[in-house]
Amino acid sequence: MLVYNTTYHADKTRKEEFVNWLRNEYIPQALQRDELSEAKLCRVLAEDENDGMSISLQFHVHDPVSYTHLRA
Repeated sequence: MLVYNTTYHADKTRKEEFVNWLRNEYIPQALQRDELSEAKLCRVLAEDENDGMSISLQFHVHDPVSYTHLRA
């Protein structure tokens, strides 16, 4: 199993809207792919968060071949 990670930076004025979009739109669509499972949304703590928030979205990928299909 591999972990496929994408890190985002959300502007502080739109962070709730962005997180809601990830949870309600993006993640359900992404999980429809056979290669992905077990979505995990995490906040990334940073020293300076004045302009927004960093968010990590991780999916499990079953094997290296599945990962290659994602990158194609």
